[in-house]
Amino acid sequence: MIKKILCVEDDPISNAINVRLLERMVVGLEVMQATDGKQAIHLLETAQAQQQPPPDLILLDLNMPIMNGWEFIEYYQHNLLSYHWPTRIVIVTSSVDKADIERAAKYSFIINYFTKPLTIENMTLLLKQWL
Repeated sequence: MIKKILCVEDDPISNAINVRLLERMVVGLEVMQATDGKQAIHLLETAQAQQQPPPDLILLDLNMPIMNGWEFIEYYQHNLLSYHWPTRIVIVTSSVDKADIERAAKYSFIINYFTKPLTIENMTLLLKQWL
């Protein structure tokens, strides 16, 4: 069961909608938020240093300032994956570019790719994958 999710999204309105949707669908869920990949890495590394359990799921936007989703994925794969396993990533983005979808499919820890907005149907699908 999902207990902790990290939402990485630079748009505050999308972030608020995602958090509200998640909290309504999963009782007792802890939702962490980051506005870019660099901030997400800081949260994950801080949790690791404090020996806190990693999030079960990361919802990741691709198009963000400072550090985009692809840069985050590369850093995560090379520096954080071993500690944070079995955390999985779900891309939630406005990109419908086939190249992005194909690129995401190459990573075993990316379990799905959704276009914005995150919907009840998409979250239900994710929850079914986890149960």
